[in-house]
Amino acid sequence: MESLGGYLNSARKSLFRFEYLQNFSGTDKEAFAHWQKTGKIDWTVIQEWWGFLERKHAEGVTTTRVRLVELPISEYTKFELQLHYETAKHGDDIRIITDNQFGKLTIPYTDFWMIDDQLVLRTLYDEHGMFIGMEKGDEKGYRQAKLALIANSVPIERSPFFRWPSPAG
Repeated sequence: MESLGGYLNSARKSLFRFEYLQNFSGTDKEAFAHWQKTGKIDWTVIQEWWGFLERKHAEGVTTTRVRLVELPISEYTKFELQLHYETAKHGDDIRIITDNQFGKLTIPYTDFWMIDDQLVLRTLYDEHGMFIGMEKGDEKGYRQAKLALIANSVPIERSPFFRWPSPAG
């Protein structure tokens, strides 16, 4: 099986990500702990991702992410939204959908990537939010899910329930 990074690098047209899970702290353990302790984000942890996004955009690949936000917002989600707010400045179209909006949709309740509107990778996590693998899915249902998620979400910059000044600087 190819790595997730290998699949993402293979994109020629588009990358789409849906984040259903509310807590990825197992994967972001050190960065999240640092933020909890200091209230500040260590931006070095995301520099490589920003570089990847900039390379893919230079190749003409669009990137879109929809993040489900359950209310009230958890501490981990606040941390991640701050990361996403800055990441949007690197060309990623990051969108927010609340649990109320999401509950009206009939789409898979799972985190996934869609590459070039063809390849679906369902991302799997343990109970602590640690990435444990992925499995391929049938793109037909996920294509509709992608369209519904985008249509029912708002860009992170216009999200009505939080406002943070840019903490990077």
